[in-house]
Amino acid sequence: MGVRPLGRRVFLQGAGAAAAAWGSGETSRARARQRKREPAATKVMMCVDYNDMVASNEELFDETAIDRFFAKCAEKRIERILWRVSATGNVLYHSRVRTVFAKGAPTWREGHAAKLRALLSRCDPLEVAVRLARKHRLEIYPWVTIFDDGKGIMQSAFSRENPQYLWLSRDQKTRIDGVLCYFYPEVIEHRLSQIRELLRYGVDGLLLSTRSHSRGSGGHQYGFNEPAVQRYRERYGASPLAEDEALYRKLHHDRFHRLLGEQLTGFLSAAKAEMGTARLLVSLRRGSQMGFPLGPMELNYPLWARRRLVDGLLVGAMEWIDVEPIRGFPHKSVAACAEDPEFWNQWYVDHYQRACGPRVEIAHWLRLWGWLAQYRTQGMLDPWVGTVKDPAALRALINCLRQSRLDGVALFEAASLNFDDALWDALL
Repeated sequence: MGVRPLGRRVFLQGAGAAAAAWGSGETSRARARQRKREPAATKVMMCVDYNDMVASNEELFDETAIDRFFAKCAEKRIERILWRVSATGNVLYHSRVRTVFAKGAPTWREGHAAKLRALLSRCDPLEVAVRLARKHRLEIYPWVTIFDDGKGIMQSAFSRENPQYLWLSRDQKTRIDGVLCYFYPEVIEHRLSQIRELLRYGVDGLLLSTRSHSRGSGGHQYGFNEPAVQRYRERYGASPLAEDEALYRKLHHDRFHRLLGEQLTGFLSAAKAEMGTARLLVSLRRGSQMGFPLGPMELNYPLWARRRLVDGLLVGAMEWIDVEPIRGFPHKSVAACAEDPEFWNQWYVDHYQRACGPRVEIAHWLRLWGWLAQYRTQGMLDPWVGTVKDPAALRALINCLRQSRLDGVALFEAASLNFDDALWDALL
């Protein structure tokens, strides 16, 4: 049993007894096999939201700044860059598929939109990032939000021109801005066109994020588009639209939201077929449901693993808002688990490895402090556990995660560091 590519770690049962059995007659080939089977170090990843990097720096976050930032990542032994190309419904690279940033929302920091326009007219930030990642020997994965198509000035042209593809309410009267339904072949093909476009940059893989900034009156009441309703009728012989609320909740709610999750499974199947040798990662909150604001749509990661639709899960995104407990696993505060690697093994490795098997990389999404001059991180386990504000305490937590059996830890977000060497040194 060898080490799986890109950091899946192999833990051998009875390794000590095997070593004793080899004794002094151990061959060089056996020693080589032993070296190969040693657990790999937990991969450290950096989440780079290019939009926020531009917003949080006084200077332009141009090629010179990206080069300096990547050099610091390499120095600190960060191995993978997750480079966000989405700005809700706009993108921050030279796309022919998605809507390239043009104006910017009025609520953004003064001068921010002008800086973004200047950068996009001067270069393709994604091309620069990929080229410089290669220079510094960093893996790079474009990061795409697939349920976050924006609204108003930040809405994508695709969803603005095709509102029929947005999630529809059960009363068939309203839609959630920016949330596309992947039961429509047209929606899948649109996203596949973007995936093909991104892969042509020569990246190592893609990160598809289930996070959304969209807001509706509740995900329980959305997703009732005709393809979903028709699929439900064919399977169960009833309509989820016909009953009053109490009867709907009793008879249809759970089944409908399990079915609703099939749109994501179908999309991942189509996306994986486009990937070639590039790897496909999905970021999601902990648990089996999508969560706020999209409600209880099923996240069927055991099925994704069995069908080999994903190569890795980045678990913990959006957990400062809403968390579904995993049955049978304990709750602890961040401070209480900063020196307890086995706690993280229970929460992540034990649960997700059982669910997904050894081929799927399991990493933890760790929120740093926000970039508005305030040190803070969220608990990542539930919204009531408090925060860690001290960089030394956060470093202890990162070190603890690296000692666990997790395959990786992704630091969110890069703008928190803001080129401050003291903060880099405090964390890594």
